[in-house]
Amino acid sequence: MDDYKEESDEAGKAIDELLAEGTPLSIENFQDKLETFGQKFDKVRKTEVSNCFCGEVIDDPTTQEVSPSMYYFNRRTCSTICHNKWILGQYGGSNPVGKGWVPIVEQLDKDISELDPDYNITQVKEKFGTLRYYCDYSEPELPLGITGEEVWAIGRAVSDIYRELQKIDDPEGWYGKGVEFEPIPEWKEKQLREDYKHLKSLKGKLQPIQKLIDDAEALSAVTCEWCGDEGKARSGGWTLTLCDGCSEKSDAGIRPWDE
Repeated sequence: MDDYKEESDEAGKAIDELLAEGTPLSIENFQDKLETFGQKFDKVRKTEVSNCFCGEVIDDPTTQEVSPSMYYFNRRTCSTICHNKWILGQYGGSNPVGKGWVPIVEQLDKDISELDPDYNITQVKEKFGTLRYYCDYSEPELPLGITGEEVWAIGRAVSDIYRELQKIDDPEGWYGKGVEFEPIPEWKEKQLREDYKHLKSLKGKLQPIQKLIDDAEALSAVTCEWCGDEGKARSGGWTLTLCDGCSEKSDAGIRPWDE
């Protein structure tokens, strides 16, 4: 670990030296600087990717080149388990989301791993105030007689009914988009809500991993990303889900990393 830190410090110093030269940073000059950095620290790059974060030696580490501009993001791991831990900041790196959502993400990772131990996280982030959890996974086998096309059709029906219910629950929001529609009878609204409830439950049974992701993302929408208390979406240039206390700090320009 000390060697890793020393090499990283050297890389940082090299970047500082390149920027201190005062050369105008055109696209061409910037690319030249990156290439110079890559050549100068070629040995360091290949040493860095020869071991996984867990300490396991990676066979033939030089087969994957590491772009100097993505130096810290292209490090390889020995397994999907270690890769997922790295993405989630469990090897000493920064968490991809605020600490208030960390328990949600860690529980989601555990739950998906139980259904598909080989699943692979591609990205975890906040977007429009809620969690986004992107990964490659394999759902459990479908019950006998159920086809993938039928599952897709159920999912499409759930989305269509949800859209109709949104028009009922937030008509002003739709009017603002220039969408006009006739009010529906009470009995039809009740039927839509019943259909949505049953179809969504069926979809969750047929696609349990997707349901886990959907539930975690929905939970993030009512959980303060900064502290984990109950929260709601707050606008202000960047939509964040925060509690009242953290929202006041945000309005005052205070961020979690400032404290």
